[in-house]
Amino acid sequence: DKYFERGQSCKFAIVCGQDPLLYMLSASPLPAGVSEYDFAGGIRGEPVEVVKGPFTGFPIPADAEIVLEGEAVPGQSKPEGPFGEWMGYYSDDVVPRPCVNVKTVMYRNNPILTCAPQHKPVDETGLLKGIAGAAEIWNALEACGLPEILGVWNHEGAPATRFTAIQIRQRYPGHARNVLHVASNCMAGAYNGKWTVVVDDDVDCSDIDQVLWAMGTRFDPVTDIDTVQKAWSSGRDPMFLPGNFNNRILIDACIPYNRKLRGEFPRVVEVPDDVREKLKAKFPDLFKSRA
Repeated sequence: DKYFERGQSCKFAIVCGQDPLLYMLSASPLPAGVSEYDFAGGIRGEPVEVVKGPFTGFPIPADAEIVLEGEAVPGQSKPEGPFGEWMGYYSDDVVPRPCVNVKTVMYRNNPILTCAPQHKPVDETGLLKGIAGAAEIWNALEACGLPEILGVWNHEGAPATRFTAIQIRQRYPGHARNVLHVASNCMAGAYNGKWTVVVDDDVDCSDIDQVLWAMGTRFDPVTDIDTVQKAWSSGRDPMFLPGNFNNRILIDACIPYNRKLRGEFPRVVEVPDDVREKLKAKFPDLFKSRA
């Protein structure tokens, strides 16, 4: 849009078939000014090899399978849509979008395309967005000085950051509420979020059964729920409000801090460690996959 506002053409490089890590990072909520190539190189432990695009001059992944270079010219558009999106719906309308005039094509013989079709979850796109989003939410929580963040997970059935569970070790009254509001309003958690749940340190936030157990036994729907109205959303959300807003629900599924501090909450029923080890020794075939 900024190019078109100045009456200039906008150059493109469309990469088809690339390292899945680059695909994942291309749609991840990295901080402004952080290069996806640099981030990928940090994860890989070595720089990402790139080549200079002959038309655009852009750095292009050297191991890409197919690359189309071209430009979009102001005033050239065609109707496109709706798209099947990562929430599992055809949410967008048919709208005019810029045409790309292809100038160069680079390719490998017998190219292999790494594809992530958009469909009802669980799918690759929602999963990858969720993993990257969880890391960014965790970073944001720690950057705000919130202590004892033990885990963050975006559950796959509600794609990307639609259902975020956070595991903490409570240290002070209101700790869980601090975490809920920061997680749901930081940059990574704000866009298209919906549910944010905080659980105690004895609940694995990546295990949806454990999260639901905490919600079913430690959550009071009158006192342990907050909402955020007119939060940041998009047309990909079938429940979005005019102006690209939506509303959020924040669930405190932790043991009430005062009861936890005084030891007044009932003990969890668990199998003692010595009994667990005896069962593993007696029935090794049943437990070998859970070692």
